Amino acid sequence: MGVVCQHRINSPAMPTPSINYYVINLPRSKDRINSILAQAHRNNIELQIVEATAGCNLTESDRADYDVKRRSRYFARDLSDNEIACMISHRRALKTFLDSGADYGVILEDDAELTEHFTAAIRELTEHLHGWEAAKLYTEDGELYPLVNLARWPQGMPVPVFPRKILWVNMAYMYTRSGAERLFRRLQKFWRAADAQIGMTLLWDAIPTLALTPSPVVGSAWHYKSDIDSDDGRRPQDGTRSFLQYLRYRVLVFRTTCAKLRMRALMKKRLSRC
Repeated sequence: MGVVCQHRINSPAMPTPSINYYVINLPRSKDRINSILAQAHRNNIELQIVEATAGCNLTESDRADYDVKRRSRYFARDLSDNEIACMISHRRALKTFLDSGADYGVILEDDAELTEHFTAAIRELTEHLHGWEAAKLYTEDGELYPLVNLARWPQGMPVPVFPRKILWVNMAYMYTRSGAERLFRRLQKFWRAADAQIGMTLLWDAIPTLALTPSPVVGSAWHYKSDIDSDDGRRPQDGTRSFLQYLRYRVLVFRTTCAKLRMRALMKKRLSRC
């Protein structure tokens, strides 16, 4: 499985790593924040609220970071204000983590629901698994590719996998400081919605990324009721692309598929467990 570790992270020879937990929330979404704060309490974690930006409150500075020219090379429509605001909110969460000095940062959206596997997953990521810089804590239904020899994997422990749909759904990620720093630098200019931009950046920049199964996080009752999903400004999409835009987009998809294959190979090579 790669390099054999000489010490466990929480051994007497090394300090216990610090983990900060964040949730992105619009102040008006009281039910969502109350639900996830209650879950955090049950899991004995302190959840810090990162105030989300609403699409109606975008500043000129926020809009300046949106790369309209690059967007127009692939898509027939601009990002909506809500989509831009979502990206700004995720950048703010990353910056809050990086400013904190913590070793690890868990960033959740307020429609997340922590499963019974959550605590075990965080323990596995911080105490045993090494070689990763970003961990996807929510994975949609779909094919999962194990990154380890399952016959040798400890029973009852979350298994590291690589999800086929790694680009989709930005509900829950965990980052090392290094991973968050690399990602944050690359998000200073953006041209896609937050889930696709973050996923694509992790892949294209080869920021070591994995997921865990069983999934430590699932969607709550609010998962399919976001402002973005109900935003009429997001339609129409693919059907209005020009032929040149379509060709460019297909090349983008092909490059992303190649990046997924490289990431799977990278993680199989470098992942280790102590």
